[in-house]
Parts: sequence; structure tokens; C-alpha cells
Amino acid sequence: LLLALFAGACYLLKMQPSPWPLAEYPLVFIAGLAGTLLTIKTSQALVSASAQQAGMLLAATGFYSMTIYLFHTLFESAVRIVLMQGLRQFDLPFELVAALAIAAGVIFPLGLEKYALRKNHATRKYILGLP
Repeated sequence: LLLALFAGACYLLKMQPSPWPLAEYPLVFIAGLAGTLLTIKTSQALVSASAQQAGMLLAATGFYSMTIYLFHTLFESAVRIVLMQGLRQFDLPFELVAALAIAAGVIFPLGLEKYALRKNHATRKYILGLP
């Protein structure tokens, strides 16, 4: 609910021109409050997780972070080019393109590592730096 409220307020703030001239101030307040509460709830969820679960989550993040770091720009750019240039006849909203590009920048590198990089000795050694 907080994520939807935050996203909705941010989207309404981005609309140009604003349908209600004085609506900007309450929307900024709602977006700020929802973003703050979302951050607090996320922090509480992380703290309430057991130490073992939190450790496993951090270990998995560290395990895959190098691959995401190395390949996210490639996949994000490819998705943005396809959506903005290849599908030019459709007027896709920026938010949709950004969400799909960010998702591709995380999901595709993880798939690349799982199904290709870790299975080949040369890529394990020279790209990932693993023995």
C-alpha cells in the first residue's frame, strides 16, 4: 500500500501541467511521508528477519553483485533501445520503460551468471575472479 501511494503521488507530481495548481504541495507531502514510511517498514522487516535469513540475504547479494555490476548497463541499455527506438510507434510512458530497463539490468545478469558464467572455467576465472 505504501509503495502504491508513493508511486502514485510521484506520478501525479510528474504530470505536466498539473490539473490542480495547489495540489502540488499536498502531493509532495504525501510522497515524502509515504517514502519515509516505506523506508521505515523496509528497515523493520530487515531487522525482524532472523540473523540467519539476513546473513543469507546479504551473502546472496554479495555473491551476485559483481555480475550485476559488470553487466547491468549492457542489458538496461539494450532494453531501453528496443523500447524507445524499436517500438517508436507506441507512446510508452517513461516510468514503464525505466521499470523494465531496471528489471532487465538485474534479472538478465543473474540469469547470465547462473546459466553461463559459472559453468565455464574460463569465465569463472577471468570474468568473475573465482577459482
